[in-house]
Amino acid sequence: MARVFLVLGLQGLFTKPASGENHIMFDKANQMYRNKMFDSAAGLYQQLMNDGYRSPDLYYNAGNAL
Repeated sequence: MARVFLVLGLQGLFTKPASGENHIMFDKANQMYRNKMFDSAAGLYQQLMNDGYRSPDLYYNAGNAL
């Protein structure tokens, strides 16, 4: 049981809850990517990372946009 709490606690250290603003920016970056505006999308993904937003989808999409 203690391991479960430890894992959940550690997970909280490496993730940041998405704010509404970050979610909107992430959606905008995804739309740019779909429209083949890769440089613009990559810039927004980078800005999200610089702002502290953490998400596996963010890292995946940012890598694909480069």
